[in-house]
Amino acid sequence: MKVKLRDGTSRGFTLIEVSAVLIMIGILSTLLVSRIPLNSENDLRAEAEILTAHIRYVTLLALSNDQDQWSIAFTGGSYSLEKNSSSATVSLPGENDNTHTLSSGISITVDVETQTLMFQIGTGPVVDYTITLKNENAVTRTITVHKETGYVE
Repeated sequence: MKVKLRDGTSRGFTLIEVSAVLIMIGILSTLLVSRIPLNSENDLRAEAEILTAHIRYVTLLALSNDQDQWSIAFTGGSYSLEKNSSSATVSLPGENDNTHTLSSGISITVDVETQTLMFQIGTGPVVDYTITLKNENAVTRTITVHKETGYVE
């Protein structure tokens, strides 16, 4: 938009300047949108997949070792791997230690009083377990672990 001044000169923005500003606004808005956290349903789905993988890993540990009892203890917004009812020195897959902390806004409940998914020595879980993950929108994901086989669905 050019404006003609009294002295006969004109001032304004060229098409290139306007285009450059619009491109910069587009880049900045893309960066801001990409920083918005994933929605809670995607977080819930991801946490359910991570937990399923961790349960399968513990099942493998229990089936491959006939001397130690393996378990997953659920506490608040996290769970941890245990060996012979104490903290394991083995890390969970994808973690730096034996504990996984759930994403913000996701809670976990287990249908047994002990809040521990326990595997028999050399076999699978002692009983059937139902684990429910729930986000702040009350959307749930249920994971079932079958006794003896450790099959997870």
